[in-house]
Amino acid sequence: MITWHYRDFLCGGLSWDAIARLQWDQWLAPEAFRWRGRQYAPGRVYGKLLHRHLQEITTVNPESWEPEKRSVEVNEVFDFRLIRSRGLVGVQGRKGDVGVLAAALDAAKIWVELVPIELDLVGILETLRSSYQLHDVKAVRIEDFLAHKDELLTSASFKLLEREFTDRVIQKYSDQLGAFTLAVKLADGACSVKVTRDGTVSLGDDQPELHSLLENCVQNHRAAAVVETIAIQDPNNPRGMTGRENLQQVAALLKNTPLAKGERT
Repeated sequence: MITWHYRDFLCGGLSWDAIARLQWDQWLAPEAFRWRGRQYAPGRVYGKLLHRHLQEITTVNPESWEPEKRSVEVNEVFDFRLIRSRGLVGVQGRKGDVGVLAAALDAAKIWVELVPIELDLVGILETLRSSYQLHDVKAVRIEDFLAHKDELLTSASFKLLEREFTDRVIQKYSDQLGAFTLAVKLADGACSVKVTRDGTVSLGDDQPELHSLLENCVQNHRAAAVVETIAIQDPNNPRGMTGRENLQQVAALLKNTPLAKGERT
């Protein structure tokens, strides 16, 4: 199973230039993050990142036969994709590797923002079903599913047993759809695809064409990124006036000066 985790990618021009200038095999922090990325097309950087860190393990001391903890050095590698032209970042591996990539760029003093993503699963499912004539929706995950008979609320995955009810179920629970599993027929056999609302895409096999289609679906069927902002209080502007208000205040003061009234000083 091949799994990619996607996030919205916010990056300014200067930060992107700094990413493009990173050298092959460059350590972004002393013995912590090793970068192997290249700009394959304008606005796209693909590559691998090595993360070296200490991990605590528990072993048995052969002399005392007692468990003891010790730290060992661990090297982990994952693939990544930075697509500034589409505002998208993806990592192949664990979901936590998104944070590792952000930490690596932060260590290189490159400012970027990786924002949680929310996908339109119904739109993605319609695109996949229209692209592959032979397909079968295997399961859906429904969030906040209410069992009216017993007044129970849960989030669960359901297998779809009857094909004719697929559209009705998806339409009824479109706002609560948390994930879906779809089997599509390819030239070399069937392939299973799972997509979650928070941006995780899993494929049963390495299928570059299908992965490219899924990545386009992620780019085209997502909510706009929401970024938190902070207000900076100017001590000379305690009311938090805008620039236009400041200009209006200055203009009003100038009207009462002798120079503005045409008087000689």
